[in-house]
Amino acid sequence: MNNFASSLLMSLLCLMSSAANAAAGPARINIGVASVSSSALSLWVAEEQRLFVKYGIDPQLILIRGGPTLVASLLTGEIQAAFTSGVSVLGAAAQGIDVKMLTSISSRVSWKLIASPRIKKTADLRGARFGVQSIVGSTWMYAMLALEELGLEPRRDNISFLPIGDPVTIGHALEAGRIDAAVLDPALSRRLASKGFTQLVDLAKTDASFPGLGLGVTRAYLDQQPATLEKIVCARRSA
Repeated sequence: MNNFASSLLMSLLCLMSSAANAAAGPARINIGVASVSSSALSLWVAEEQRLFVKYGIDPQLILIRGGPTLVASLLTGEIQAAFTSGVSVLGAAAQGIDVKMLTSISSRVSWKLIASPRIKKTADLRGARFGVQSIVGSTWMYAMLALEELGLEPRRDNISFLPIGDPVTIGHALEAGRIDAAVLDPALSRRLASKGFTQLVDLAKTDASFPGLGLGVTRAYLDQQPATLEKIVCARRSA
């Protein structure tokens, strides 16, 4: 089945789900969010516009910083779904944890490598300190993709990675001079570029791809509540 047919089928299923749940009471579900970013805002938009209620869901959005912490919260049952990156889910699956990625916004990476105003070219990044949310997390992975695009190698070029916090916190650290560079989402990148910070790589203009943000769940919850998860996916698509 091609992408257009799959999208059309999902749209039809969502319409049927909306109609079927119009008179039913909403199902309560906790959804964890790893960070505050422009991509994650779509969940709050969906909640504010009552799109979840339309599909029979009463969500509690919980900020739990860090993909690995989100996955741990899935396993304890604190949350039933996690809005996180493919990096976190793949990492957990590689360790034998039975988690699944239901949806992904896009495999294309739109983030950009932004550096201090004093850094003007690739060579200036040698010895630089990169801010990331966590080692082997999505921000680290995007940084590695950007460095590869520039022909740099962290060990050879003495590039270090400092776990700082979520993308907003990383942006503040870069602005304050506590780090030299970071790969940030488009909204944060535009803000810093307008203040004179240097954009060295736009990953959207490269061949870089990686599973983006999406909904991760345990296999057990997927088997027990497939209808509920279908409603969450439909509400997210409508945002």
